[in-house]
Amino acid sequence: MERVTDPFISSVLLVLAGYMFFDRAFAWLHIPRTPLFIGEAVLGIGLLTAIWSPNFAIFIRRNRSIQLLVLFMLWGLALTLQGFPRWGIDAVRDGALWYYGLFALVLGTLMLTRPSLFDRLARLYARVIPVWLIVAFARLAMANREWPLRIPDSDVSITYHKVGNIAVHGGMVILFMALIVWPKASAQMRRRITLYSIP
Repeated sequence: MERVTDPFISSVLLVLAGYMFFDRAFAWLHIPRTPLFIGEAVLGIGLLTAIWSPNFAIFIRRNRSIQLLVLFMLWGLALTLQGFPRWGIDAVRDGALWYYGLFALVLGTLMLTRPSLFDRLARLYARVIPVWLIVAFARLAMANREWPLRIPDSDVSITYHKVGNIAVHGGMVILFMALIVWPKASAQMRRRITLYSIP
C-alpha cells in the first residue's frame, strides 16, 4: 500500500487545491459525455487502495465519529438506490453528499499506515492558506462576473464560483487554526495571531 500512497496523496492534493482555488469549474472536469468526474476518479483509486489494508477496518472500529459517518453513508446509499430508477444518473450525482465521505475513510486509513502523514499535510495546508485568502478575496470582488470560456461538455464558465463555497473553505481555515495551529503555537505566536485578527 505504501508504494501507491504518495501518488494518491498527490492526486488528492491536486483535487483539493482545484476545489479550493477554482471551485465548480474544476469540479466539472470530466471525461466528455460520461459521468466520470475528476473527484470520483481519484476517490475510486483511493478506495481500491485502502480497502485492502487491515488499517481500513481498524480505523472504522477506533473512531465513533467515523462509525456515525458510515451509518450516514449507508442511509445515503439506500436513498440513492431508491431514487435511481426514476432519476438515473442525477440520483448518483446527488449522492455526492454521502459518498464523498469515503475520502475520510481513505485518508484516515493512509494516516494509520503512515502516522507522519498528518503533520506533513497540516504543514502544507498552513502554507496554502495565505495564498488561498488572496484568491478568495479576489473571487469575492469578481462575484457574478464570468468569462465566456466554458469547461468542455458543460455550460460552466472557467471563472464560475459560489460565494457559499468560499464561506465553507473559510470555515475550514478557522477550524484548522483553532484545532491544529493554535494549540501548538507558542505564547508569542498566539499574541501575534490575536493582534493580526483585530480589525
